[in-house]
Amino acid sequence: MAIIFAVLSVAFRGFPRNIVFSLTERIAVPVNRFFLGLSVYTKALINVKQLAGENAKLSEENRLLLGKVSESDRLKRENDLLRSQLNLTGSEDRKLLLAEVVSYDKSPISSAIILNKGSNDGVKKSMTVVVESGVLAGVVREVYDDSCLVFLVDDSRVRISVRGLASQVVGYARGDFQKGLRLELIGKNEQISVGETLVTSGLDALPSSLTVGKITSAESSNGDLFQNISAEPLYSKKIGAEMFIILK
Repeated sequence: MAIIFAVLSVAFRGFPRNIVFSLTERIAVPVNRFFLGLSVYTKALINVKQLAGENAKLSEENRLLLGKVSESDRLKRENDLLRSQLNLTGSEDRKLLLAEVVSYDKSPISSAIILNKGSNDGVKKSMTVVVESGVLAGVVREVYDDSCLVFLVDDSRVRISVRGLASQVVGYARGDFQKGLRLELIGKNEQISVGETLVTSGLDALPSSLTVGKITSAESSNGDLFQNISAEPLYSKKIGAEMFIILK
């Protein structure tokens, strides 16, 4: 206000001081209001920028926290799955590796999948792959650095030793693209029934007592030495986005 009064005193030299002072007051009030508003606006802008920065920081912290929670939930779910599978596969000494299905090839000439675990994760050729509830899915055929090729049990290139869970009859199950599984070397006098569950016998490289499938038909002719037996593999009813590789 003093500056305004000094300027007006020079501009209106010779005018009475009370008139100059009155003009000064009339001009000073809106000017002061303008600068006061400008000061408030400037402070508000600074506060907005500070709040925006703080909000961005909080958002990043929340994102990181949610990421940690999500990772923690994933690890807990994975541990729970592994723990349940260890019980279902018959031995807590077995070491399981959780793997995700990358691709699934189901055709008249192939039944195979690719998993996202490989030699860098300890996977080796001929290792066993199971799905939920300890059901045999297949066998590792080829191993790469970060993935592996698995032949499923209904692939004709897979042949495993099995036994009837009730009858204890032992034979071989070979993949069949049309029937699912075809049993070999089951004598015509062996008592094995439709609906009986088949499990791995443990007489080959696979762990014993893994569920393989259920017998759907059993026939024999007078001149045959062995029965003509078909079975349905059970992995297909439980196959999902994740499987387990038995490392040992």
